[in-house]
Amino acid sequence: MPKARPDKVEFEKRLITIQGWMIESIPSAMIVQQILLKDWAKSERHAFILLQKARERWIKFEDDNILEKRKMRVQELRGMIRAMKQEYKVTPMGIRTILSIQKEISKLEGVYFDPDKVTPTIISVDLSQDEIRKYSKALEEEY
Repeated sequence: MPKARPDKVEFEKRLITIQGWMIESIPSAMIVQQILLKDWAKSERHAFILLQKARERWIKFEDDNILEKRKMRVQELRGMIRAMKQEYKVTPMGIRTILSIQKEISKLEGVYFDPDKVTPTIISVDLSQDEIRKYSKALEEEY
């Protein structure tokens, strides 16, 4: 029979242990069995809930880590621009370097627009020959 409800520290230790099993690529069914064998859960359902909480924490940690890495990379790139010698900054090669660094910063910040990633939308309109002549004539008169 499972012990009384664990304190917060013990609960965190259990989640970290479960995450370790996930890193080792142990199948979910075996992780659930381990949780039940260690008396960490009262039922299989409760064991699956623990596994789900460990996954959610892992995903949240990875998302936070990616945002942190992105911010650090932006700061690193800005530092590269600041570290450039003034004599080099005003040369064509220096300007090109600064622009490529700024482009990379824009990509990391999500500001850069990449036309290659945009899919065009095609709209199909059925017009009769009379309507086509009418619109063509109107456009010719306007321009």
